[in-house]
Amino acid sequence: MSDSAVPTLLPARILNEHVYCPRFAYLEWVDRQFKDNADTAEGTFVHRRVDRPRSTPPEPGAGTDDEEGEDPPPSTSVELSSERLGLIAKLDLLEPRGDTVVPIEYKRGHPRDGETLLWEPELAQLCAHVMLLRDAGYSVEHAEVYFAETRTRHRVEIPDELVASTHDAIAAVRANAAADGPPPPLVDSPKCPRCSLVTLCLPDEVGLLQGQRSGPPRRLVAGDSAASPLYATTPGSRLTKRGGRAVLIEDGEEVASARLIDVSHLAVFGNVTVGSALLRACFESGTPVLWFTMGGWYSGHAQGMPPGNVEVRMRQHRAAAIGAPELAGAFVAGKIRNARTLLRRHGDKSVSETIAQLARLATAAEGEQASGIAARAG
Repeated sequence: MSDSAVPTLLPARILNEHVYCPRFAYLEWVDRQFKDNADTAEGTFVHRRVDRPRSTPPEPGAGTDDEEGEDPPPSTSVELSSERLGLIAKLDLLEPRGDTVVPIEYKRGHPRDGETLLWEPELAQLCAHVMLLRDAGYSVEHAEVYFAETRTRHRVEIPDELVASTHDAIAAVRANAAADGPPPPLVDSPKCPRCSLVTLCLPDEVGLLQGQRSGPPRRLVAGDSAASPLYATTPGSRLTKRGGRAVLIEDGEEVASARLIDVSHLAVFGNVTVGSALLRACFESGTPVLWFTMGGWYSGHAQGMPPGNVEVRMRQHRAAAIGAPELAGAFVAGKIRNARTLLRRHGDKSVSETIAQLARLATAAEGEQASGIAARAG
């Protein structure tokens, strides 16, 4: 991605992820890759109330109500942006206190042990919130964090050193986004096993291929989703969205419902209506919606825009336009090497001969690719 193609505003949550792992931030912001795991699902649940906008924050410098002498009510899900800072963020909670305001961030879990309550990624995100508020004209003396596990709120100071390091992190994220590829993965980091994108990033495999790792890769265990299909078969019924649930309405009454996170795909049979709000929610979560006749014959399906690197798609279209049959060799070699990686990760000594054979086949496929490129050049 060129410098001019990098978005003007950087989300504060991506800044958090960059400090945690630059490669993770690139995969989510540039490549638009995201997968839920237990930690992200729990975080979404903790934010369920503050993610709903409530009340309007006071104007900068408004202070307390002169007649009542009371502070205005707190506001939730407050969105702020600044082109000067190159930042955009959604604050969980904003509390007016006299002539100042206090941003409050909700976190799952509990405070860190020791003097520092937060890890560096969380401090960077909270500092970005304070920077945005000050840039908008608010007076902010400190920030606070609410921990859902302990149900406690803690004061967090924002020193000048933290502001400076946050500015540096913003510049680093934008520089990475303008690069031709993602940053290298972390090496033997304890962060990787808990990362939701570990099966897409493959840090140990990439490190092994790049010579940064000598030992065998750590074993990955694929998550077994608890989601299941949802079937709607009653003629004349209607499916709608209510909160985070898909609700089935028959004759004006709710007869069944299911959490959207528990739905792997939505199958609609016959004359069943699907509301637009539910369709949008399915598109956003990547949940397919399939239509069938009353007899079960497939009619069609709908699914939201898939995540993906725009630059990759552009290169694919250019290759298709000029004709590049030698790419088939690269595709075949990649498939073979992926199969070999899975065997190395999950197999034992009995598959060593198969692994060696796959390596030879991948090399042969890459040789065909090189021959095709040479033929095109000739």
